[in-house]
Amino acid sequence: MRPDQQKLGLTIIDDDLDSEEIDQLAQQLRVELLESDADSVDFVSVGEAPLGTRAIDIAALGGLLVTVSESIEALSTVIDTVRRWLSRRGRGSVKLQIGDDILELSSVSKAREDQIVNAFLARHAMS
Repeated sequence: MRPDQQKLGLTIIDDDLDSEEIDQLAQQLRVELLESDADSVDFVSVGEAPLGTRAIDIAALGGLLVTVSESIEALSTVIDTVRRWLSRRGRGSVKLQIGDDILELSSVSKAREDQIVNAFLARHAMS
C-alpha cells in the first residue's frame, strides 16, 4: 500500500440471508466498487481452508477490504457507491471501518444518513 492510500473495511450485514447469498452480494458490491474510485477491492481472508478443499483461504462472510486514495473525494465516491448499492437493495446494512472508526449505513432517512456520512468524512479529511 502506498503512503497516500488507506484501507477501508466493509461488511455486509443481513440476518435474513445465508452465507451463499451474502457471498453473492459481496461479489456484486465488489464489482461496483472496482468501477468507482477504489484502487483495489479484495475479499477479507480469515485463514486457510480445511485440508481437502480447493480454496486457498476462507473469506470472511460479506467482508471486503477496499484500498482507496486518502483524498476525501475518493473516499466519498466509495461511500456513495455503497449507499446507492444499499438503496437499490432496500434492506440490510453495510458496516464501513477505517481503523477504529466505524460507520454503519442502513435504511435511515437520506437526510440523517447524509449527516452521518459527512461527519465520518470530516474525521478522515486530510488536514
